[in-house]
Amino acid sequence: MIAMRHKIVILCSAILFLALGAVAQEPTMVFDGSKLSVMVPSGRLEFQRNDIGNEAIRNSFEWGGRESCMFMAQNEPYVFKPVGLSTDEQVSVPGVFNGNPITIQVEMRPAPKTQTSTEPVEKDSSLPLYIILGVVLVALMAVIFIHRRKKNKKGEPTHVKYDPSVISIIKDESVKYERGLAHVLEHPDEYLSFDMHTVFADTCVNQVYLSTKLVKKLYEFFSNSLEVGGRTNETGCFIVGCWDLVNDKRGRYDISLEYMVEPGDDADFGEYSLHFGKKISINMASVIDNLAQKTNRDYLLTCWMHSHPGLGLFLSNHDLIVQKQLTYPDQKNRLLAIVIDTNTPELNTGFFTAKSDGTMNNREDVKRWFSFEEIYRNGRELSRTPKVEENEEGEKFGTNPDCFNITLSGDTIDYIGFAPHAINQMDTALYSCPQGVVGYFFGDAVGRYLQLSNCLPYDNEEKLGCLIFADGLDSTQLTKYANDLTGSKFFVNCTSNDRMFIWVRNSNGTFETVGESALAQMKEWIRRKRV
Repeated sequence: MIAMRHKIVILCSAILFLALGAVAQEPTMVFDGSKLSVMVPSGRLEFQRNDIGNEAIRNSFEWGGRESCMFMAQNEPYVFKPVGLSTDEQVSVPGVFNGNPITIQVEMRPAPKTQTSTEPVEKDSSLPLYIILGVVLVALMAVIFIHRRKKNKKGEPTHVKYDPSVISIIKDESVKYERGLAHVLEHPDEYLSFDMHTVFADTCVNQVYLSTKLVKKLYEFFSNSLEVGGRTNETGCFIVGCWDLVNDKRGRYDISLEYMVEPGDDADFGEYSLHFGKKISINMASVIDNLAQKTNRDYLLTCWMHSHPGLGLFLSNHDLIVQKQLTYPDQKNRLLAIVIDTNTPELNTGFFTAKSDGTMNNREDVKRWFSFEEIYRNGRELSRTPKVEENEEGEKFGTNPDCFNITLSGDTIDYIGFAPHAINQMDTALYSCPQGVVGYFFGDAVGRYLQLSNCLPYDNEEKLGCLIFADGLDSTQLTKYANDLTGSKFFVNCTSNDRMFIWVRNSNGTFETVGESALAQMKEWIRRKRV
């Protein structure tokens, strides 16, 4: 049985839905004698400059480089002040709404005249409807209030409803920890650098340092949005990093992009709309606090990124509102906006910064675009570059901290690094297999360091070595396996007790065992690294 209060809620909601069902979801324009309000409750509205015949309305809009003006859905109207527009005119404005032609009749609402004693007072026919809606809303709020009070008395928590159209920023309190980008500049092999002066003639952001680890996460995040069927909705995220004020007088910034904050479940992403909700700001506050405790360094919001699937690269009017909402009051020109068109083959990407006068650079100001596919490839290549260190004798060697590195005692190869993916593939190959060669290693040979990225079941000339499963074979028998595989620099022999013995071809051309480990130890390292 449905409880009585639930029946009341359902009944009130039904009445309210029917009363409001006639409200049009198409765009509207209202002129009150001084202001023109453009309301876009859903979808995307676009005008072309040459199509608008009324000069006053045409001059009040802001036109992009293609002489077009875009409005994205939002809860508040866009407001303009068309000079010379009269409420006595009848004006219609042609445009395109969600890809379909539309003509919007401008509703003229002149300021009400002062009533005299001889003039009859016209009754407002909409007043009864407002009264009915008001009564329904009051009854609905009363039922909800009573229901929540009863729940609270029982000790149940009250759930907070988040408004997805409101964005709450985190207050900039960067005073407790280390500031600046010293940690970025000390590790140039972990960041891709972008010079914004090659993108814009006027920019308040000089250099953008993008973490290669973040590149991977962003690539996966926006690629996942393409897996759903049908039309692709917009999506987005926040990015936190650090900053440095390069020139106090001119207000120029260098910023880093290091960690992604995904939206919460209160976000509302549509085909032509984007509302982050409030929970993403709560998540960001938690991320920033955790980073500060771990690194003793100030992190804050340095960028927000969202997709325009199939729409091109630009900042819409709604995007500019979000940009303004997210900027910190004391550093208004520091925030970077990135737009990615996920429906293009190369994932076309645009960086947008503030100009020296505080306005945002947009499509017409851009001198070059980027490809996120290329950014991803460059980030992957940079992250694979071995890091130069020194051993106890002062000799330099290369190892990758993202690999399980094994020190060898031979005279041809000093270290072998196993990437997490290669370790998991080894485990799969050894799970159920006959005795013999069960996999082939592929990767990069940098000097006396082998970095293995894959262990695959097929053989080709690019292989570096092979994986052998065998118990009780002596060196002569094992060497026979390896010698039959032209081009192998080494082989790994795994026994049934999970021991891994590494054999390397020495300077004499024969194989000798020069190191060992255990597969279980490698898998435990992966879990600790949380790769």
